[in-house]
Amino acid sequence: MGFQGGAGPNITEWTNYTQTIIGETSNPTKGTTNVDTAAFKVVGKTLYLKWAFEMVAAGAAGVGHYRFPIPAGFTIDVGKIRQNFGNMVSTAGAAFAEQTGTKRFGVITVVSNTELKLFIESGEGLAQFVSSSFFAISVANTSFSFSAELPIV
Repeated sequence: MGFQGGAGPNITEWTNYTQTIIGETSNPTKGTTNVDTAAFKVVGKTLYLKWAFEMVAAGAAGVGHYRFPIPAGFTIDVGKIRQNFGNMVSTAGAAFAEQTGTKRFGVITVVSNTELKLFIESGEGLAQFVSSSFFAISVANTSFSFSAELPIV
């Protein structure tokens, strides 16, 4: 159902997709999940994403920072959002991570025109990218969630 009554923004319904996790050197493997639900919606030139993931049995960690590709067929307009450069991090939305009772908040960041990363607090005012050595999915009882608002071409 789109905008009625003349020219207006393209608006889609929420559509489910499979959120994959990519490692920078080798890919991790998800373990047994209770929840693994991702959805997207487009309003005009903005892509909205939401993902909830709860793993109860360990997977394989892979190697490197974890990257989260956006749904196929979309391209982030990186000219309208700052990508991360060194310690400067763009913010495209809110993120949450939990592992064996440790709960942390963070942000979802843009790292390319098709991929995102989770930047999570690590304590004492510091933060790190989720990776094979920080909130790795090789540990049972790991959860992630994020919501993002992304300009698209």
